[in-house]
Amino acid sequence: MTPRFSCLACKDKKQSCDRALPKCSRCSRQGYNCSYPDKRKTATGKRKQVRDLEAKLTLLEARVDRSHSRAAHASGQNTSPHAGDESLPPLPETCLAAGGRSPGHLGSLQDDSTRGDALTSNEAAATDGIAGDPPVTSEMMKLYFEKMNHATPMIHRSRYETCVESSSANQPPMCLQYIVCATGASHESTCQPLAMPLYQQARAYAEADEMDDEGQRSFDLAHVQAWLLIANFEARKGLFSRAAVSLARSIRMAQMLNLHRGRRNDETETLPPRGFGSSRDWIVLEECRRTWWCLYVSDRLLFATSGLPSIIDSTQVHASLPAYDQAFQSGCPEETSTLQRVLHSPDRACSLLALRVLAASLFHRAVYLSDSRKTEDGDNTNDEAYWGIHKTIENELISLQSAIPESFRLPHGLKCQQSVFIHVLIQMTILSLYKPTMQSAQGGNRRNSSYIANPSCKHVGNAVLHIVNIFKSMEDINTALQNPIQSYAVHTVALVLLSNSDIGQDEASKVASAKFLQRSLRQAGKTSPIALSLSEQLELKLAERDGLS
Repeated sequence: MTPRFSCLACKDKKQSCDRALPKCSRCSRQGYNCSYPDKRKTATGKRKQVRDLEAKLTLLEARVDRSHSRAAHASGQNTSPHAGDESLPPLPETCLAAGGRSPGHLGSLQDDSTRGDALTSNEAAATDGIAGDPPVTSEMMKLYFEKMNHATPMIHRSRYETCVESSSANQPPMCLQYIVCATGASHESTCQPLAMPLYQQARAYAEADEMDDEGQRSFDLAHVQAWLLIANFEARKGLFSRAAVSLARSIRMAQMLNLHRGRRNDETETLPPRGFGSSRDWIVLEECRRTWWCLYVSDRLLFATSGLPSIIDSTQVHASLPAYDQAFQSGCPEETSTLQRVLHSPDRACSLLALRVLAASLFHRAVYLSDSRKTEDGDNTNDEAYWGIHKTIENELISLQSAIPESFRLPHGLKCQQSVFIHVLIQMTILSLYKPTMQSAQGGNRRNSSYIANPSCKHVGNAVLHIVNIFKSMEDINTALQNPIQSYAVHTVALVLLSNSDIGQDEASKVASAKFLQRSLRQAGKTSPIALSLSEQLELKLAERDGLS
């Protein structure tokens, strides 16, 4: 009878065994003792320890090499941008200066990304840094905070940079470091080849930490932030299904950390914000609030643009709205109200991020209302309830517009990306409220269609004109269109312009505005797959229109 398993000698040498009796051919040829096991060897856990030791040894060797390198270059040459950064190899000459980039480094990073994609959880989480991984650079962090932080202003910049430069024990998780750099790299054309490898490494580390057996340490505030940035990165790359799942992960983690609840400085319940100081620190508490509300905004906008059901139930949210940016950066405690209180007391002052929360909430409610209207199939029995909600949203929109500080109103606010985003969301909310009503009335489905159509067309026309003027007046339109929501807004407005709807503009003006929006999307499409796809769709629409005219 042929043995079921290879002999122990062949198994140890990882050689093929012909399982001959009484000795296999290889053992007979080399004079080894040949014995066959009765059952498969059970895992003892030793291999994981060996892998951990090997990984730590690799890290130690890398640190020694860097120490020797610093000593050799101490006389007159520049050192690594993070003198205390012991977690990763020093920065190669990539993305540091306009003329000093070495394309040779990009190939090795692409190879590393392939390896990072295949990392097992143990291999990825064995240490806080593994020699050969893509380098976390100060240049990419700078790009993130200066160009992309406005999209999710939840990380305290100076504290984060201090933590990254500190000892490995106090550093933020590697998944957060990598996705911050990936996001920054995606904005700069010369660094873009690094963006996808960095993202892949960030996701590998995040998934590895999620599988950590230590339970409570498997995720913390920094992991919530990492998954949100991963979701945003995926959305900008057009990976919408993956982005939706990553966002859901981040939201559930935040809820497990009770970020949706109110939290005061004197509360005894603590979070484990690894690398971000004490949870009694007001900056940490504000960072928790900002992280939660950035998640809330993403959740609301995901529903409004994709139709996927929202995860967050507003009635269960008791966290205070985010404070002003100046208070957050300086660490000066500032009292803020909850979302429900602000909605019922529109005279309360709000930060820009809080105004974005309000705008996203109203946009979500307007889209939900218009979707519910479509499902009624022309049934007028619920008209009173529908128009009651419609009027409430309209009044809250007026309150929101009046709450915007003078310095961030148009045209002064065009230099601020957050301000632009708020104004675009407000106009998109108006479009969502009135476009279905305009289309229904112009279709002649109602007895009083002209009575409803005229004000609806006026509101739609004004909203379209506002959005077109916003993008015509912007200096940095490409940065704005890196945001998929704003690309979606531009595409929606262009479709309204190319439709047969009477919105109070002549045909030549409508076509000219649509062509401007299409060109803007095409220009942004050089770095944004979403903008490129939408510009191609508009190009086809314009070609069809020219063919019919």
